Amino acid sequence: GSFTVNGTALTVSVGAAAKLAVSTQVAGATGGVAFTTQPKVTLQDAGGNTVTPTAATVVTAELSQLGAQGTLAGSTSATVGDVASSAPGVAAFSNLAINQAKTGYILTFTSGTMKVDSSVFEVTVGARAKLAVTTN
Repeated sequence: GSFTVNGTALTVSVGAAAKLAVSTQVAGATGGVAFTTQPKVTLQDAGGNTVTPTAATVVTAELSQLGAQGTLAGSTSATVGDVASSAPGVAAFSNLAINQAKTGYILTFTSGTMKVDSSVFEVTVGARAKLAVTTN
């Protein structure tokens, strides 16, 4: 935007991309099933303003060291401003899931040299998938 100070017009604009921020955290995580709330990551300048890149910017997701026990499945990369995000400057992930129930998972999102961690979350036990009969 722009405004006037002492008769001089000033224009304020968004700076260059400097960091990533998790704008939507994972929720509804059940083992082997896509999270009911998929994460979204926003590209920001140093002041925390959303940046709309001029070229395709890909953000990748991976399990951090704390959560490395399970396997992350689904689309582990998302493009900033893609149709799924419905917002400029946002990378929206879809169908991410972790196969193993556990407390203490953290996702790390990366784009170039920029990284950000999700909040710690839990993956709960899913519905029974099979019945096994064993004999002694």
